[in-house]
Amino acid sequence: MIIVSMLVSLGLWLGARDSFEVSVIKDRNVLYRTLYSGETENSFTLKLLNKTNKISHFHISTDLGDGFKIIGTTEVSLKSQEHKEVTITIRSPKNYDNIFRKFHFNISGDTNVINYNSVVTLP
Repeated sequence: MIIVSMLVSLGLWLGARDSFEVSVIKDRNVLYRTLYSGETENSFTLKLLNKTNKISHFHISTDLGDGFKIIGTTEVSLKSQEHKEVTITIRSPKNYDNIFRKFHFNISGDTNVINYNSVVTLP
């Protein structure tokens, strides 16, 4: 009876487990960079982990809207159980006047989507 309950618990745990994991780290060395063009940049490191037993493809986007650009790769492929760090930069439009702007990174994989809260800092 104990073995059956342990197997059921293991099956439920495996079924509820996310197929990938994401961590987002804001660049700590520089709060933001102002370019000569008047645009502002914020850098982030995304740590991605594929927890499946097959190759998975991920797409990185944000909900910042028009004028904001992602500089760097937005398409990532990971082998089974592979961990990868991806550095991307968010560039704001010229003369954007908010100091802080909350947004979400949307990381969509083959099977699900993770939304990760973050903040863009501007001068």
